[in-house]
Amino acid sequence: MNQENLDISKMLKEVGSTAEIVGVAKLTEFLKDIRKTHKEITQDEYDKAKQLILIVCDEYQMTTDEFYCTIRKNNRRYALGFVFFILYKKYDFDYNKIHFVTKKSFTVISTLIKEVEEMSRTHPFEKKMLSKLDNILLKIENN
Repeated sequence: MNQENLDISKMLKEVGSTAEIVGVAKLTEFLKDIRKTHKEITQDEYDKAKQLILIVCDEYQMTTDEFYCTIRKNNRRYALGFVFFILYKKYDFDYNKIHFVTKKSFTVISTLIKEVEEMSRTHPFEKKMLSKLDNILLKIENN
């Protein structure tokens, strides 16, 4: 068997294993979503988004694994919100692109963007969080 056939065989085994875990319907939905979104996002956009995530993780002193996980700690909600907000407002990503990069639902994306938009510099805690946003934006400009 040539290398291409071996690669296809390995891929199909992985697809079969994933289908057993999440179900065929859900896997099909994932694949269609990836195919649709992948056509819309460029490598440059993807790289910018990944760099932003690294900057935000650095600002919040968390790993990328902590960023993507579901555990609620280290102000992770604000870190996610700032990533969504910057991708949406500064980089003009739509929700499909944000979802593709962050693996978060449209509802979460929408909710957290709105929360960031409604933050007030007069509220003591929100003022502290917005200063982190300012630091993140400054780091983006300097990169």
